[in-house]
Amino acid sequence: MNIYFDKKRGVFFHNKKANSPLFWGMFDELLPLSAEKTDSSLVKINVKKNGCRIGPLVGILTSKTKDGDVIGSKDVFISIQKQLQLCGGLSFIYTMEDCNEQFIDGTFFVEEENSWFKASFPYPNIIYNRLSARSDEKSEQFINHTNKLNHHQIFFFNPSFIDKYSMYQLFSKNPLLHPLLPSTRLIKEKEDLLEFLEAYSIIYLKPTIRSQGKGIFHIKREEDATFICKNAKKTYTFSSFIELWSFIEKAIQKNSYIAQVDIESAKISENKYDYRILSHYVNDEYQLTGVGIRVAEAGKITTHLSKGGSIFPYEKVKKKIIRKSVPLDYSRMWKNFIERIRKLRRVHN
Repeated sequence: MNIYFDKKRGVFFHNKKANSPLFWGMFDELLPLSAEKTDSSLVKINVKKNGCRIGPLVGILTSKTKDGDVIGSKDVFISIQKQLQLCGGLSFIYTMEDCNEQFIDGTFFVEEENSWFKASFPYPNIIYNRLSARSDEKSEQFINHTNKLNHHQIFFFNPSFIDKYSMYQLFSKNPLLHPLLPSTRLIKEKEDLLEFLEAYSIIYLKPTIRSQGKGIFHIKREEDATFICKNAKKTYTFSSFIELWSFIEKAIQKNSYIAQVDIESAKISENKYDYRILSHYVNDEYQLTGVGIRVAEAGKITTHLSKGGSIFPYEKVKKKIIRKSVPLDYSRMWKNFIERIRKLRRVHN
């Protein structure tokens, strides 16, 4: 069925008395009935009707810049809206500053008009967390918001950023995944790093709770006991480990760090690349939903887009990847891993 958005008044309504009453959102807010005739000021929106309810309504929580602009890929938000509309759902994006006690001020996309519109929405059935910074998750606003969502049992998808060391510990417990993981150590003091560099001459230092390549160091121990240290911007040379430690100590004191042995990357035109496997939990199983390739900028230590990396078509490297694949029973490995994830879900639930 269709509902309408009045661009002049900024309100949603439906115009079929036979469908009344209609409710939407988590708190079953009443959708007004209006006899207004359709004209150019009205936007038609496809929604699914299930009894007296329509939707689902999905809120996408994002961050704002200091100038008030929404952070995030509009293409991703538009893609989500298009997919939801195909099954009768509706999405809107919002920030913490847009939340009120009974409603949320958000922005939604209408494909037919190729435009974004501002509107007030009831609290949605599902919220997708797309906050851009971990610091946002520590704010009082976010904590109060999630407490409210939990209290009203509003499903909160992608609840937080991932801790790299916790993820490593989880994967290490799987006997099939463990051999595929790079040697990793939590760095708490200089002795931890020194021992790791004595075992491995080329390593990465990564903050456990940051993203987008921020705070990463690439360190190489030369045969003459000097050290070459690279970050996203510059390359440094240190004559001793003490000099190296003095340089990175502040970063390690400020954030939790892990050290990982460097694994030689495959290359495209002499630039390293990696591929990311995306999967979603559907009908009690994880399903492959996408494969992405990211290529590093020449001379850079990571493939992150924020550090100069770029997206590369998977099809162009697919044959190369398959040809060089390690002969492992990936089907068995995947099933084993999924079963462990299911157990963890049951424990946390």
